[in-house]
Amino acid sequence: MALKDLSTSEAADILVQLAPLMDNITSDKALMEKVGQSMDKDGMTKVGMAIEALHRVFSCVPLLFVNHRADIFGIIAAVKRKDVDEIAAQSIIQTKNDLQEIIEDKDLRDFFAMFNF
Repeated sequence: MALKDLSTSEAADILVQLAPLMDNITSDKALMEKVGQSMDKDGMTKVGMAIEALHRVFSCVPLLFVNHRADIFGIIAAVKRKDVDEIAAQSIIQTKNDLQEIIEDKDLRDFFAMFNF
């Protein structure tokens, strides 16, 4: 469900659930160091940059799904209005789609950007 589809009250309830989960992820120093590293693009081809980007994504997967599995499942559950156990049991493709929908929700991103997050 997109942020724009929610009443203010519904959105507030979801945001209250999201805040501590997102804080757990963003306060993980190892993860933030990995995500925040700048890429030295000098002399890199487009393929090289794509491979480096994939390397960064793959190197974050263990940090996310070992250390923050409950946070990620909780974020998806809160936004999709499902139980965490439903998220854990659904297909990986559905979880990917749910997570992608959340990440691509411009209104949700803009809401948090408003606070300089």
